[in-house]
Amino acid sequence: MHRAEDGSLWTVEAYLEKGALVQPLDDFLNHGLGRIVVLRFEDPALAAKGAALAFDRIANGAPIDYDEAFDGDDPNELFCSEIGPWAIALAGGPTDLPRSRTAFPQDENPAFFAAMGIDADALMAPVDMLYDPRFTIVGEWR
Repeated sequence: MHRAEDGSLWTVEAYLEKGALVQPLDDFLNHGLGRIVVLRFEDPALAAKGAALAFDRIANGAPIDYDEAFDGDDPNELFCSEIGPWAIALAGGPTDLPRSRTAFPQDENPAFFAAMGIDADALMAPVDMLYDPRFTIVGEWR
């Protein structure tokens, strides 16, 4: 989430249908999502800087497509769970977020992953951030 100079709150997100986007927090909350978890990075100043840089890049830069291949090492396309680590890396923070990534057992079903266009052996799943000790859960709504 990004807090603008005027105090307004914005989300920085990525959706399959739309790619990376920013939207006012109220608009995000009106989507009727079933669960929202708010995480706080251990360095709030770095996280705020990353949120501001990510907001500016997405709001004012060239469009960023959704990363259907789930390649967390290529910032030219982004998927939902990639936004936070990407933003923190933009601010000069660690590039190993989250520490553990969900394994994709490509060798067990290569045809499935090939049909989906996924080459990654691991991806940044939303749950992976919950288990990274550099983040604290500060809120959850269901």
